[in-house]
Amino acid sequence: MVAQPIPSRGDASKGDAALPARIQAYDDAIPAVVDARANTGAHILVVDMFTPFNPNKAALLEDQYHPNLQGYALLGTQWYSALQPPL
Repeated sequence: MVAQPIPSRGDASKGDAALPARIQAYDDAIPAVVDARANTGAHILVVDMFTPFNPNKAALLEDQYHPNLQGYALLGTQWYSALQPPL
């Protein structure tokens, strides 16, 4: 299982205004890498952590980088949903 990183809030005042774009580019590249490995027979899946966070990231992040309690609950839900089928 490969989890895509969650977005940052992108607070420009925190010193790195380009961070959200770099995280998005990294997240966008993960499915192709996972698909390439899966096509060689590897048992590998992507867990999308980015998309559920993105529309509500201000409400789900404690600070620019870390989830709050609601965010961690969402991470748990995403992991549970991803892990249940193979188990």
